[in-house]
Amino acid sequence: MIINYCNIALYVEFSYEEAEPATYDYPGSPDEATIESVKVNDVDIYDLLGAEQLYDIQELICKQMRD
Repeated sequence: MIINYCNIALYVEFSYEEAEPATYDYPGSPDEATIESVKVNDVDIYDLLGAEQLYDIQELICKQMRD
């Protein structure tokens, strides 16, 4: 998936789990994206990104998957 982050097009490979609804005896769970790689021009920059940046990218992925 192509994600636009800070005006840079990132090609992100990830796995995605949909949210589970809450029930009477189960609180449910939010959707979640696990990033496997982040590439710019075929160069994997995953190790260069900080925790906050990865979190932002995960949120963008979840938002796009929900839409």
